[in-house]
Amino acid sequence: MKIDTFLKGGAGHSICQDYILSGMLPRPYIIISDGCSSSSNSETGARILSHLAKQYLRYRADYLDDLNKNEMGDWIAHNAEMIARQLGLPTSCLDATLIVAIKQELDVRVIFFGDGFAYGISSRLGTTMLDEVFYTNNAPYYLSYRIDPNRNELYQQMGNSVTVVTKHKGDIDPDPIEACYSYEMPISTSFPISEFHTVIVSSDGLASFLMPNPIDPDKRIKLDPMWLMEDHFSAFKNKTGEFLRRRCKRAIEEFEKKGAIHFDDFSMGAFLLED
Repeated sequence: MKIDTFLKGGAGHSICQDYILSGMLPRPYIIISDGCSSSSNSETGARILSHLAKQYLRYRADYLDDLNKNEMGDWIAHNAEMIARQLGLPTSCLDATLIVAIKQELDVRVIFFGDGFAYGISSRLGTTMLDEVFYTNNAPYYLSYRIDPNRNELYQQMGNSVTVVTKHKGDIDPDPIEACYSYEMPISTSFPISEFHTVIVSSDGLASFLMPNPIDPDKRIKLDPMWLMEDHFSAFKNKTGEFLRRRCKRAIEEFEKKGAIHFDDFSMGAFLLED
């Protein structure tokens, strides 16, 4: 098992509000948090949530093959509230998404408290798979809403929902599978390690890559996340050391030479499973 991560601020942000952690104990894990750009000090909140998620994995070390995602969310949210108060910060600083990916006995499980991406490569099946999680009106349901009844009620009145779109690529490319869920339900997806040798998770910054429009220079073309993952961010030429960091830096340098940008902060982490 190899793990590597990458983080880069977006062109539209003066402060990078993404944060990423990774490690091998008690199991290999990657944690990503993306602070809300309209909430003050959310970059601090993203760090608080990430480190508490790491602590939760240690706290539940004996039960990591049977994680309860709602218990995890409540534990992180309530402990984060106490820390924010001790720092003199409002609970709105915790307006941040959270992705927890962990290698379990038979698979890599990815739990989403908010939006983001999970991507898997299967050499045995000759396919790739991308799960995109997004919310109505681009308004994720943050863990901070669980600890604030007034904001939770306001969010409920919006009538938002969460959608998961799954795309496959291979010899036969089926149509995307789309499923809609209640907004308060954390999303969980898994990649069996018997099939997938590479699993990559990313913040929603993956969906913010824009290329100049050759016909109208004042407009930009949004780049397809599946194409980005398949042709660029997972095309590892060397799988030693900082394999993901090198690949992402090279890909972004190539995009920038063509005038492309990623408007949002961009964080990504990869599991590489080898015999």
